[in-house]
Amino acid sequence: MTSVEILQSLGVRLIPADPESQDRMANVLKSTAKILADLVKGVTTPGLPDVMASGLGIEKEKAETTINNLFS
Repeated sequence: MTSVEILQSLGVRLIPADPESQDRMANVLKSTAKILADLVKGVTTPGLPDVMASGLGIEKEKAETTINNLFS
């Protein structure tokens, strides 16, 4: 599966034009999906805020708040 196919399957509407950005975005989403799957199974995964912040280009504090809101 190509990065573009991965992004499309996850419902991403704005896919970056350059392949490097596509790969980076796809890898971040795959990593985040794995971490979220682990959380659903009850496995604590340190570093989720860091992964979200770097992959989505947001502040770590905002990522932490989002995670807390999702799982509270």
